[in-house]
Amino acid sequence: MKKIFNLKNMILIAVILLASGQGIYYYCSHSHTAILKDSDISNYSADRDKAFIKDQFNKNWYMMTPDPTMDVDFLLDNKVPSKHQLQYMGKMDSKMLYDTNEPVGFISYYMATKYQGHIQFLIISEKYRGKRYGERLLKYALEDLKHQGAKTVKIYTRNENLSAQKLYKRVGFVESERVTQGIYLRKEL
Repeated sequence: MKKIFNLKNMILIAVILLASGQGIYYYCSHSHTAILKDSDISNYSADRDKAFIKDQFNKNWYMMTPDPTMDVDFLLDNKVPSKHQLQYMGKMDSKMLYDTNEPVGFISYYMATKYQGHIQFLIISEKYRGKRYGERLLKYALEDLKHQGAKTVKIYTRNENLSAQKLYKRVGFVESERVTQGIYLRKEL
């Protein structure tokens, strides 16, 4: 009887060790992959990123902002969404996405209220569009805003920017308001 009991215990221990080993392997391999996926998303650095962002604004001005007088340097230097929203001075986060040390795109966002985040800018370099880089940046910003306390997030896009609207809806945004030049979309977190 004692031999059978020991054999059962040994089998049970082996099964537990095997199962926990598989769990550890799964956790390590999958969590490492998640870390690698975001390792190329980094904080904006003026020395490294400003020229790229200004170039993207120059190439995509109409789609980036309805304000023809917007000062990109002022926004980036002061971490503010616009000169007309100085109450958010220093509160706008900007993140860069890189692929093999080459800039792919950026996203800027901030907390507009205690519970509402706002995505101000999202642009992917034309060379990298259609490869879900925008979705990665958007999901990253949504997670960060949620961590900061956001319950909802708003984003604006032009009426004719159908590819952006498709992306936002794929990530769970719904149309909340139409204005003359564009659409506000909202996502509950």
